[in-house]
Amino acid sequence: NKGGNGGGLKSGNGQPMAAGLSILNSYCAQFRDGRSIMTQDSEMTMLAQCMSQDCQQAIAPKIGCRWTDALRLCYAPSGQAWCDYHPDSSSCYSLNDDVDNNWKPIQSIAAASDPNFKYGCTCMKKCTYSKKSKTLRCSDSYTKAGLDDNPWGNSIINDGEKSRECVCACGQPNAAADTWMYSVK
Repeated sequence: NKGGNGGGLKSGNGQPMAAGLSILNSYCAQFRDGRSIMTQDSEMTMLAQCMSQDCQQAIAPKIGCRWTDALRLCYAPSGQAWCDYHPDSSSCYSLNDDVDNNWKPIQSIAAASDPNFKYGCTCMKKCTYSKKSKTLRCSDSYTKAGLDDNPWGNSIINDGEKSRECVCACGQPNAAADTWMYSVK
């Protein structure tokens, strides 16, 4: 069956992960634990930062993001290792084996403050972004993941040093780019 928010496949109903192992990346933990008291813009910004961290983990050699929680947030390396050994755990949602090709940011979620306000995210793998100049700096092998929206603008500079970085933005589909919240300051 499907797990979470358009997330991975649920592998089983086994024992849940111990609380100390279900560690998420820092921005994802802040998103999960604090979104109920955030403004919509703050919530979208925090999710963009979370998705950027998860994206970087997904493209990192030997770590990846094969396993997520029910919200489709990547477990940190300790949780990844635990789920590798306990794939039938009720806490482990699988993105299957080819993690980089399967990881995508959350594409549809309701704001905690208003369930009718739906938004999602898009990420540029192997890129950074300057909001001031509206310019992406990307390695040759960059890819886009998530919503089809383009809040980035059209300027891309080739930069091979960006092969382990990601930039993400969250907003309402088809909304103006200036209403989107970015993972960069």
